[in-house]
Amino acid sequence: MTKGTAISILASALILSSCTQPDGNSRHCLVKSVDAGDQVTLICDGQPLEVELCGIDTPSPESEEGERSLQHLQELISQGEQTEGITQAILFNGNEIFIPIEGEEELEIHLGSQMVFDGYAQANDDQCLNPVD
Repeated sequence: MTKGTAISILASALILSSCTQPDGNSRHCLVKSVDAGDQVTLICDGQPLEVELCGIDTPSPESEEGERSLQHLQELISQGEQTEGITQAILFNGNEIFIPIEGEEELEIHLGSQMVFDGYAQANDDQCLNPVD
């Protein structure tokens, strides 16, 4: 792990100190695709599920900035633990995604917070309280 990644993880942990961590409202899924800087398709219980990340806004995927946001989200996800070459994910409350970090037990990237911290998204007023159906 690079020094920059360690600092990012620590900063994300500080950002998350006021957020609810995964618990009984979480589902273990696999990442199928990154569709935009704030949209990911997961496979949960064998079914595809499109998720728009809660609490952030990113530029349109058609713009240059939007393409950079999408690429950065892909880079964050690529740091996650793999199952048969597919990144694992924890879906919480239906719209927050945590990525367990490869080789770092009990460390996770909260994708929305990390995108804001890294400057690829802006925080919005969404309270992230939509429960899983």
